[in-house]
Amino acid sequence: MKLTPRTTFSILNIAGLSLMFASWMQHGETGGFLLLLFLAILCMGRIKVNHPHISKTICVDLFIALFFFSQTGDVVALTAMQFALFQSLFWGFYLVVLLIGYLALEVEPLALVLTISVALIGLVLNFWQKEQDARLLQRDSLSKENYDLESLQSELTNALAQVEQMSIIAERSRISRDIHDNAGHEIVAGFISLQTVRKIIEKHPEKALELFDKSMNRLNAGVEKMRDAVHNMSAVTFMGVERMREICENYAKLTVDFKATGDTTGITSNVWHVLEALLNESLTNVMKHSQATFINVELDATKYLVRLFIENDGAVAGTKPTGSGLRNLRHRVVTVGGNLTVDAGERFKVVCVIPIN
Repeated sequence: MKLTPRTTFSILNIAGLSLMFASWMQHGETGGFLLLLFLAILCMGRIKVNHPHISKTICVDLFIALFFFSQTGDVVALTAMQFALFQSLFWGFYLVVLLIGYLALEVEPLALVLTISVALIGLVLNFWQKEQDARLLQRDSLSKENYDLESLQSELTNALAQVEQMSIIAERSRISRDIHDNAGHEIVAGFISLQTVRKIIEKHPEKALELFDKSMNRLNAGVEKMRDAVHNMSAVTFMGVERMREICENYAKLTVDFKATGDTTGITSNVWHVLEALLNESLTNVMKHSQATFINVELDATKYLVRLFIENDGAVAGTKPTGSGLRNLRHRVVTVGGNLTVDAGERFKVVCVIPIN
């Protein structure tokens, strides 16, 4: 059983009640037994009942014990006073130490020393209990903060997914509007003009030829607008494996060996942003802090997760495996539900694993 302030307090209460019972057995007075029974009932009640004001009943113990001591002054009454002092200080009634001054005038020095010792034990248990309560309060506060952070992280993740979905819908609407309003009108108009050409080509060949040229011009204009729409769409959605490959190809210090395997269609845009930021930070760290001769980058995607592995031979002995950049990226990886591991052994390795929802 773990020793706590309450457990120690209960053990000492039993010891005090046992001592009072032994004193009563020695003197055999009825009043002492009633005092013992009364204090025992109130003591057990305070231990068992969980009520914010239950500790205030210690004033009743003090009053009764003081009354008996002033009337009899015997050993049982003195033990009751010491017991009440011990409990009062444990429950935080510090003013009861004034009673020690009164007892100093009424009891022998040895009894006074024992009374002061008992009071000090109660005071120590009180401070111990307060310290434990403060630790529990701090733990509960930290647990609540962690819960709030986890809830916020979950909300942010859901919000990112919703924003991504809304962005996709908005982009599709823009593309559809551009095609319908621009390219669509030109193509439809050209198509209708060609139908007219088919009808008049035999009777009015010159006019049909002129209308045919106009139709071809409108079709060419529609095709150009269609190309512009596709080009704009490609510019907006340029991310993923090709973007990762471009980052590796544009690395100026040395050649980066990049390999990508698996189906990456299930990777969301916010995950791609995290992976790209991690790749950029890793390559920048190699340029700043190492003399690597090779860099390997592997991207592997499955149905349930994506794994980015970055390795180089430029690990420097005694360096910290994480700097501020990687530390910030670790938080970003955790935000999307992933895990980032950095190993600065013989080769510097960065492994990022992110689940795909």
